[in-house]
Amino acid sequence: MKKALIGIGAILVILVVVYAFNGGFSKADVRMQHQQDMLIIGIDHKGAYKNIGGAFDKMTKIKESSKLDSAIFVGVYFDDLKTVAEDSLKSFAGFTVPDMETGTAICKNNPGCYILPIEEGEAYVCDLKTSGTLSMIIAAMKAYPALGEAAEGLSSSKKVTHVYEMYLNGFTRFVMQFE
Repeated sequence: MKKALIGIGAILVILVVVYAFNGGFSKADVRMQHQQDMLIIGIDHKGAYKNIGGAFDKMTKIKESSKLDSAIFVGVYFDDLKTVAEDSLKSFAGFTVPDMETGTAICKNNPGCYILPIEEGEAYVCDLKTSGTLSMIIAAMKAYPALGEAAEGLSSSKKVTHVYEMYLNGFTRFVMQFE
């Protein structure tokens, strides 16, 4: 009996450590920030947002062949999970390019790839540490409710125009941009 309790205790400690390591106890601090305009090249994904990984795998190969080491991966999410069926959700997986010429040249050699411009604007932003799949899930579960709550405070003359994630070194920037 004593060994079983020690074993259960050890498992609980391990779970708490894994949860903490993956950002489980971090707070989603939302701030307002001006976002610069971006050109993103990428491909569409339709279906559950959690299944966008295959599209990012394709874009990783394109990024590697394009030699754009400083490009940032970006996922753009177009639909509201509360109002659109999971199999009909639309999203976009891509990476930033420095200019239209570079983006056009890369897309010319990669069927299905296109340029998505995002104009500069004000946004609610939340940065959370991410280092893998589990930390991404935990971060998204923290960021989106906090961003949604912040967006509820927008005046009726403003509307959300883009929701996207920028995958940076060691963290993800969750962005809800509005006009």
